[in-house]
Amino acid sequence: MRTAIEPVAIDELATVLPLWREAMEYHARLVPFFRPAGRGELAWQKYIAVSMAKGEGMLFVARTARETVGFICGQVQSLPPVFVPGRLGYISDLYVKPPYRRHGLGRLLYLALSDWFRQKGVTALDIHVYLANPEGVAFWRKMGFSPYAEKRRCELG
Repeated sequence: MRTAIEPVAIDELATVLPLWREAMEYHARLVPFFRPAGRGELAWQKYIAVSMAKGEGMLFVARTARETVGFICGQVQSLPPVFVPGRLGYISDLYVKPPYRRHGLGRLLYLALSDWFRQKGVTALDIHVYLANPEGVAFWRKMGFSPYAEKRRCELG
């Protein structure tokens, strides 16, 4: 399987929307409260476009000759000056279509985004991975991530 890891230009973001929707549906099945709004694709596209235009966001895709099979997205975030490091990378999205998993594409996407973060002066990365996603938890552990905090949720009725 020949796959290329490529950056996505702002004017190409719409090509990633079907895969983004697939990723959201996958996560919504794992974590019921994780569901996008009806026009979530357009909001996501606008958010990423603004982030990229400011030089604070990047999106890479994994493409075969026939289709886009994965993507990763991240943003540079500035922390308040009381914290070190002052510039933190946040990986907001990583998704690889199920038939293409376990072939190293997630790792290649992660390495491309990590290189971009380094070029931006970022020295630490954050992610959120849902505990109901054991594949995601295992992947991020293999990439060197370890838990340092716990995020909790309480539904108010």
